[in-house]
Amino acid sequence: MHGTEDDGLQRALDSTDRTVRRRARFVAHALANGTAAAAAQHRVSQRTVSTWVRRYRENGARALTAEADRRQRRAGLDRDIRLAPLSSPSAKWSSRSIAQDLGVSQSAVARAWRAPSPPQNLLTRIGTWAGIGSVSIIGVVVAPGSSVVVLARSAAPRARSSSNLTQITRRMRTLLAADLTRDRIADDADSEEVAGAFWDRILATTDEPADLLVVSSTPVALGTAEIESHACADEERWQGMLDPLVALCHEGEARALADLETRIRRWHHHEGGVFVWHSHSAEPIGADAKGSSTRREPAGAEPAPGLSLEDSIIALIREEILAGRYAGGDFVTERFLADRLGTSRGWIRDALRTLTMNGLATTQTLHGMTIPIPTVDDVVELYSARRALGAIAVRSALAWTPEGRAGVVRTLQDLETAAQADDMTAAHQIDLQFQDALARSSSLRRIPSMVEGLSQQLLMFVAVFGVRYAYPIADIVERDQEIFRALDAGDEAAALDAWRRKSDSSATYMLHQLQTTLGPRP
Repeated sequence: MHGTEDDGLQRALDSTDRTVRRRARFVAHALANGTAAAAAQHRVSQRTVSTWVRRYRENGARALTAEADRRQRRAGLDRDIRLAPLSSPSAKWSSRSIAQDLGVSQSAVARAWRAPSPPQNLLTRIGTWAGIGSVSIIGVVVAPGSSVVVLARSAAPRARSSSNLTQITRRMRTLLAADLTRDRIADDADSEEVAGAFWDRILATTDEPADLLVVSSTPVALGTAEIESHACADEERWQGMLDPLVALCHEGEARALADLETRIRRWHHHEGGVFVWHSHSAEPIGADAKGSSTRREPAGAEPAPGLSLEDSIIALIREEILAGRYAGGDFVTERFLADRLGTSRGWIRDALRTLTMNGLATTQTLHGMTIPIPTVDDVVELYSARRALGAIAVRSALAWTPEGRAGVVRTLQDLETAAQADDMTAAHQIDLQFQDALARSSSLRRIPSMVEGLSQQLLMFVAVFGVRYAYPIADIVERDQEIFRALDAGDEAAALDAWRRKSDSSATYMLHQLQTTLGPRP
């Protein structure tokens, strides 16, 4: 039956798709031995064999594979849609923006998100384990072999408000999408050590491993036998965990998932390797008065949507400096930041570590941060770095992805809206976001996070110096549009020239302002 002279039919016979192989065998057998023999051999009707032979003769081997090809294209599109919440340049995605970016209808997005549910016995077991209480996600690992989510149960009520459920759903969708990127993670020598440290920390959160449960995207050997675990059969079933997990989450889970979303997006766009995350509230669990295990929940509301906690801290410090309540060199306590931002000191402490590494705090001792005092040399160095890194980003943006270009377009539209409203503060911040979006628009992995870090430093420097950065909005819009037009036309020289003129003009303006604003605190 094999060895046909038709290469297309031979490829169909060798196809990985079971249905395609079966139809190809009908045809090959019928061509060699007749319709009746083929029908008897494959236990189908002669009409079925005749139908596929006729289609093959009329349209060739593509008649045998067309349906499978359509399924494959649909599967690829569904995968792109499910990955979009993670791969989108902006965390402020929507089904509409995803549909526009991918060139599909919103109904196609909705269909892709309706993934098959996990096996009923898995859902029943998780529901029985959780009881009438709720669950929190306290740990996540995304590794080459599998994605792993660690759940902790508590007596806290489940989320009920529509706003909370919406936020939880969005962030959970981003988490589940990370499993679709496992094939890009290198399984290096450090993976085993990272996994070991992860399970050590998870086990340290409780005296009762029965209060924890692990769900993984594929069957995988865990780093501990003390915690009950369940696995999905494949990535489709894993995507189907969305609704069951959202339904079990407790009322305050949106806060923890906001931090997870920020970190997993940063990992996807700028980092790599095995992703590991622990909830900031995954601290040792104590016993309550009745002796049952209770998890310490972070208090307070989550940061503003779309902002990381680090961004929220910077925004608060800038407000306090501009209001005259703080200045460069002042010490800001964790308690003050936690109270003002409505979150836990544990979350604040982790965010301050990041700010310290990025040069936005000179110390991080005594449970707080010291606001750095920049010099003119610091500002010159900052603009020089932005000019150089920005040139790399602009050059790379010539090969931007469709999603990356869409992110730049959206930011430019936001800038134009702010300009029309004559909102100077928003325009200056969106201008920095435009530059960040350029850096994220292509395949660069490290430059975007560097550019974003420099943007944060620039905002902090402006506040500490007391500069009312009032660069004309019309000039900002014109220069950003000029850069975009050059990139869209593929004109590297024009794009780089526009970027350098923009950078030099901004630096000159800032240094001129500093000459009149540097001085002692009033």
